[in-house]
Amino acid sequence: MPKTVFLSLHPFFEEGPINGRKKANSFFMSALLDLDPFDSYHFFVDNPSALELLWKKFSHLHALRRGALHAFMRRDLLFSLASTQYTVCHLSDPIDDFVNMAVARNSFSSCLFPLTAPNHTLSYSRYGTSFQNYIWDGWGPCDLLGCNSRAALCVVQQYFSLLNEKGCYLPKLEVLHMGSVLPVQDGLVERHHAIRSKLNINDDRILLLFFGRLSSVDKMDPLPLLLALRRAQEMSPNLEMTLVLSGASSDDDSLFSVVPLLANRFHLDVRLIPNPDESYKDALFSAADIFISPADNIQETFGLTLVEAFAYGLPVIASDWDGYKDIVEHNVTGILVPTLAPSDTPILDLQSMFMFDNHYHFLRGQSTCIDIPAFSNAIALLASDSLLRQRMGKAGRERVKKYFSWQAAAERWCILWDKLVNTQIPLSTQFRMRTAQHPLFLPFGRIFSQFSSEHLCDDDYLSLSCLGEMLLRGTFPWQSFDIFRFGFSEEKLRPLLVYARNGMSFASLRKKCSLDAELFERYVLWCLKHDLLERSSH
Repeated sequence: MPKTVFLSLHPFFEEGPINGRKKANSFFMSALLDLDPFDSYHFFVDNPSALELLWKKFSHLHALRRGALHAFMRRDLLFSLASTQYTVCHLSDPIDDFVNMAVARNSFSSCLFPLTAPNHTLSYSRYGTSFQNYIWDGWGPCDLLGCNSRAALCVVQQYFSLLNEKGCYLPKLEVLHMGSVLPVQDGLVERHHAIRSKLNINDDRILLLFFGRLSSVDKMDPLPLLLALRRAQEMSPNLEMTLVLSGASSDDDSLFSVVPLLANRFHLDVRLIPNPDESYKDALFSAADIFISPADNIQETFGLTLVEAFAYGLPVIASDWDGYKDIVEHNVTGILVPTLAPSDTPILDLQSMFMFDNHYHFLRGQSTCIDIPAFSNAIALLASDSLLRQRMGKAGRERVKKYFSWQAAAERWCILWDKLVNTQIPLSTQFRMRTAQHPLFLPFGRIFSQFSSEHLCDDDYLSLSCLGEMLLRGTFPWQSFDIFRFGFSEEKLRPLLVYARNGMSFASLRKKCSLDAELFERYVLWCLKHDLLERSSH
């Protein structure tokens, strides 16, 4: 059986501030490495040592336990493509490196292996340019973008439809949902009571939880949520309800002044809990009765927090919006509240060119209306019916187990990769892919060739310099040149210097050295640059 090798240019495990994309990538890769469907895994990244340190935190995963992961410098990618038959290349998003990887594969790899990636946010203004890069004929039948919801798939289709006037070949699109980690059920009741006691919320009160980015501009506008809660409270004055708003935030956001003001004005019990750690987050989900998320921002394409809520057995009230439509089964696992938004916004679209993306998202969100009466009716209905909450929460947890666990997500990708790997690519298609010239792939060597006064010629005579002799004899240290930092190796450099001892033409020396023509020229020029070789017209 041929050895299967997984390739990526992205680390998946990342340090720094935590956001939804980083969590999704980390959980997906953890599930994949525990499933361990490949013989080995190659990651070409900017800092291999830093990635290897991160891997130590995940040493319990099966593929890491058997030492199957390898990190390389990105500069070594092309040589590895030429020498290794990769099975599949999977990136963590379709914007960074996806097109470049296709160009490199078509040029250097003997095998036109599948190239895949999932989407995350699709609404940044620069993405028009990013998707324009897709418009060329180098794609094959095994290249695919996994869209995390039906709504996301429609967005990508719209991008391609608007940009692809020439009718070029494009990657396939397929809905592939993300997932969630199922929380440990042991101690769930204890965590439920402990956090309620800490928040001074008795067991008779209904705790509604919103968890996400707490930002009046960056994410969801909280005002409709408070207005709906006010209506629900008026409809059911005997119900005692507490709303907890929690998630990542910056302390200077206006939300922290507006929410308390409105809560006090409407006589609502609202608690703001910014930046909880993972254990506090677990406690909040464990203590809640209903999860609530009236998203109105086009930055959202899936909705991981809804899946997390289902994993805790919580019923969900959410806006009928983007990927939420795929997650919530209306009146089965929760309630979807109708939304209203404009179908075309030419002026706002032009304004977006001169704004930060989060400000543009906020302005667009202000034209997205959640049906407040329907929203409040949903709150009142679930808050007053404990049996309905239990039934929906149980159905939601079963739905997560079946469709939205990270293990299930990784298994879906593996099934898809098997299908793509076994797809036969006709010779005519291979020729089309190999010969397609990407319009934005710039030949910098030719573009900047006029900067220099001259270039190496075949009859240029090259001979070893005094310093080159010292280097070969060992009287001058190789470390002085730090050759590895430049991507060169002593193993390839030494024969070149040995052959040049007696002097020979550039063309003759090239025949002696078993190096690619371009790489050979770079080595020679580097040696001339560092006075290891001398040039003359012998």
